[in-house]
Formats: sequence, structure tokens, C-alpha cells
Amino acid sequence: MLRRNQVNYGSFSIQSLLGSLRSIAALVTLLAVGVYGAVHFDGVNPPAIADEIIKNSELLHLLGRGGRDVLIVFAAIFNFSTLRFLIPPLIVIVFVFIAGAFYLMDVYKLEHFRDALNYILASMFAYGYPSLEIDEGIKQVNAKEVNLIERVGGPGFVHVEPGNAAMFRDLRHFTAEQSNTTYFLSPFETVAQTITLDDQQIIKDDIPAMTRDGIKVLVQGINIRYRIKTREREGIPIRRSINEPYPVDNTAMQRMAANTSVTAKGPESWDVTISRIVVGAITDFVSAHTIDALTTPNCDPANPRLELRNELMYRSIKRALDTNGAELIMVGAGHLHIVDERVDTERANAWAVPWMGESRASRELAKAKQEAYQTLGRAEAHAETVLSMMDALRDVSFTATTPLDVRRLLLMRTGQLLESYLPPADGKDQPDDAGQEG
Repeated sequence: MLRRNQVNYGSFSIQSLLGSLRSIAALVTLLAVGVYGAVHFDGVNPPAIADEIIKNSELLHLLGRGGRDVLIVFAAIFNFSTLRFLIPPLIVIVFVFIAGAFYLMDVYKLEHFRDALNYILASMFAYGYPSLEIDEGIKQVNAKEVNLIERVGGPGFVHVEPGNAAMFRDLRHFTAEQSNTTYFLSPFETVAQTITLDDQQIIKDDIPAMTRDGIKVLVQGINIRYRIKTREREGIPIRRSINEPYPVDNTAMQRMAANTSVTAKGPESWDVTISRIVVGAITDFVSAHTIDALTTPNCDPANPRLELRNELMYRSIKRALDTNGAELIMVGAGHLHIVDERVDTERANAWAVPWMGESRASRELAKAKQEAYQTLGRAEAHAETVLSMMDALRDVSFTATTPLDVRRLLLMRTGQLLESYLPPADGKDQPDDAGQEG
């Protein structure tokens, strides 16, 4: 099935021409073997047969020499001897095709003989090319059917839907990067990588990590938005527009396909690679800082989330993502959940120590000021009492004839004044440190 925007049309034309030539060559070789056997072993004489046919038909005399040549060819092919000698080479050809189909079934783990035979017919005679559709960034393969392009490779057609891109390769190198087109796969050419050009999103939760001071935490709510790297013009990324909705950097697609990680389970998908890079950078950032620096920063970094964002968007991770052909649009680091609840209790107690010390110092300072003001007030009252007594007694001359009541009154006031300087007997004005500490 062809489309108007098909690319690699030259390869399709060449393969179609070669398939037609192979078909003609196989047919001519087969007929040549049959005619040779009929002529040399059974003694069939095609010219004599043609002359006999012309002799018995008045209409064939009008064909002339050209008609006689055509009759000779027909006489050489369509006779019992020729058909008899066609059977052995035909059996050999069928056997070769069957052996090739079984070989493909063994090499590519094909379950059905029909699929292997269809691939041989498409490769040899350009007949019944398989096709593969790429949409939503993946190969659209029916689980109940075998797609020969997905299992074996070209020749065949790959329909890359709008908003998708595909990378193709042969045995040794990458051959093309295409989007929104129909691409003809040449023989031995396969689909190396597929991707959707829309923005991608990954959400990760409960990622274990450990801070620099040895506290186990879970990073929750990691939100990653990324896409394939945008093509640049004069060092500035091209903005998406109606005329160019997906300005993809083809070299980014090559890096994405070339730097695919391979694990014990097989090649790692692109989204898993991006997730591993970003999550690894977040856990490395957590392990490089203490829990207080991350949750209650009062020193450098003053804003750990901003520092983490700068690390993810503009520093070393940017180079790692560029190596895999991706660029970050946005990343949210979520929040930290401390695994051991006792850590929160101990941190609360540790945070309370300076606050309690400041509170106690404030109380003691207030009490000291209160006592100082009380002492100052009593001193001023005493001074006023003494001054009033001095004023009252200034004109009194104490003699033996001074009334006894006046002397008693003076002694009593003096005793009260001296008694006020003594500490209280009940100790109410003393600081109750034990009670406050309790």
C-alpha cells in the first residue's frame, strides 16, 4: 500500500524491478530446462510440429514467418515431453523454498510456515510486501498475528503516523529518520527505534533514598515531563508552529537509538532510561545534604528545591539527557517522607532545646527586672520615710523631759525601717528554680 508522501521510493522501484526480473529469470530457466530435455532426450522437433500445424490450417498461412516462430515456441513448450521435464526442476525450486522457509522459522522463531513463506516470496519476487504501522510511539502489532517487519525486517512498508517518528537501520549503521510518512524498508533493514513526538510524562512515587546524616527517606510525587530534543536554529530552539509542529533534531534520534541501555531482560526503553537518569539525580542530591538542609534550611542551600531544579535543568543531568536525545520540560521533586517516625520526635525535641533556653532566659530576665524594680521601689519608699522623719524631728530637741511616747514612736519607726531590709521569712520572693525546672 503506497501513500502520496512515501519516501525511499527509489529503493521500492529497484526492489520491484529486481523482483520482476527474478520472476522472469526463474520462469525462463524452468522452461529452458523443460525444452532442452524434450528436444535432446525425447527427440521433440518444435519446427516440424509448427510446420505440420501450419500445413493443416489455411488460416495460419497468413501469419507468415513471424507466426511460424510463435508456433515453434508454443510447440516447444506445450507438449507432453516438455511438461514431463519441467517436473524435476519445479520440485527442486519448491524444495528450496520450503527449506528456506524452515530456515527462517528456526532463525527468527516464527511459529507458522505460512509467515516464513510469505517473507521469501516478498523478498524474491516483490510480491505481498508486509506492512507495519507506528502510532502512539510504538509498533502497532496485533498480539494474535505475526508481523514480519517487526520480527524479521524489510522489505516492506512502515506507515509512520503524524506525531510519531521512527529510526531505521541496516546491519551496520543507521539509514534514516522519518516522521509522518510511509517508508519502504529495503532488505535487511529494520526499525531501530520508535517514539512519539508529543510531550512525555512520568510519575514516580516512594523512591528510597538516604540523607547525608544517615536518615532513610522516601521521595514521593516525582513528576517528570520531557520530550525529544528540539532542533536548533542559530543556537536557539525552534518553537513549534502550525507549519512545523514537531521540529525534531534528527541527531537526537540517533543518540537515543545508539545509547540504548541493555539489561538482562533486553534493551531498556527510552522512558525507563530518562526516568532512571532523573530519579538518580534526585536521590544523589538527597544523599549529598542533611535532612535539616532539605526540610528546614537555615543555611546553604537556602532554597533546596530551587537548587535541585537548577541541578536537573541546567547542569550535569542536562548533558546526560542530551546524550540520550531528550530535554526536560519540567520536573517536580515531590516531597520527602521520613521512614522512621522516631526521627520526627527527636528532631522536634532537638528544635525545642534552643527555644526552651531562650524562653527560660527571657523569664529569668523579666524576674530579675521585677525584683530590681521592687527593690528600687522599697528603697525610694524608705528614703521618703527617712526624709519625712528627719523633717518632723528637725525642730525637736531630745532631752530628758521629752515625752516617752515620742521616743517610743521614733524607735518603732526606726525598727520598721530596719526590718524592711531583712529578706522575707516565707521565701515567696525567692526564685523557685526547682518548680520551674519541674
